[in-house]
Amino acid sequence: MPPDLSRVTLVQLRAFLTVLEAGSFGEAALRLEVTQSSVSYAVAELERALGARLLERGRQGARPTSLGERVASHARAMLAALEAAAQEVELEAGTLRGTLRIASIRSAATVLLPPLMHAFGQGHPQVRFELLNIDRTPEQVDTLVLSGQADLGLASLPTAPELLGWELLRDEFLLLWPDEPRHAAPGWPEVQGRPFIAGAADCARRILPHAQQHGYPLQPAYVVPEDSVMMSMVAHGMGVGVLPALAAQPLPPGVRTWPLPTPLWRSLGVMAAPHAARLPLVAAFLQHLRVACRTLLEA
Repeated sequence: MPPDLSRVTLVQLRAFLTVLEAGSFGEAALRLEVTQSSVSYAVAELERALGARLLERGRQGARPTSLGERVASHARAMLAALEAAAQEVELEAGTLRGTLRIASIRSAATVLLPPLMHAFGQGHPQVRFELLNIDRTPEQVDTLVLSGQADLGLASLPTAPELLGWELLRDEFLLLWPDEPRHAAPGWPEVQGRPFIAGAADCARRILPHAQQHGYPLQPAYVVPEDSVMMSMVAHGMGVGVLPALAAQPLPPGVRTWPLPTPLWRSLGVMAAPHAARLPLVAAFLQHLRVACRTLLEA
């Protein structure tokens, strides 16, 4: 039998997508603030209307079938189109409202986003922001945006080819050094002579090849997952490290920064799925981000 689209409802589509994102019916029910039985019923009705199984149920939760993954991408686009229509109506009435979900790497979420969200909220008081878990790698940010769990992502570029990306600023990598008397920036031989503290994978995979390329391979004495741990170790004289300028804020006592002997930069950008970028709220905040960062660079 062909799918009976007249029986498909928004409640069913939202329940299905929430189960996908949450990984289980129980967690989806908590997020939707409804009973687990109502979520199960909505998804079952959607499957009956389409005449196909979209989820595999098991003791470990729920996961999409191959068809379910394909249907999910269309369902997200349908809900995004309806949200865009609703936002267009709001704009016509002179208001902008809704929730903007942002996934971000920690440095951008800590330093860049708060003043930008505050300024945007001043002009649009009915907009609220939801920052997703910020302990993310750029690849994890991409995944959250691709899955529809986040409307926008902030991370280093390049982004996944399926996403749209815009550069916001270039962030220089800086050498973290104990705050000791000296009159000139350290050179590569001196860096190589100190214990090197390697940080997160995204930074380490840029810094180590960069040093190698200039003839000074670095052998990490320590590998740490957190920027704050690296800075504390440097402050206690355990070695030196490298972080992007945004990630090195706030700088703790006992640490100072120097330029790398040969400069290295990362491109920090914002990314969105093509259908999400057309939402009036997302488009408005994207424009705000790009203008604000351009003004910051020109200052």
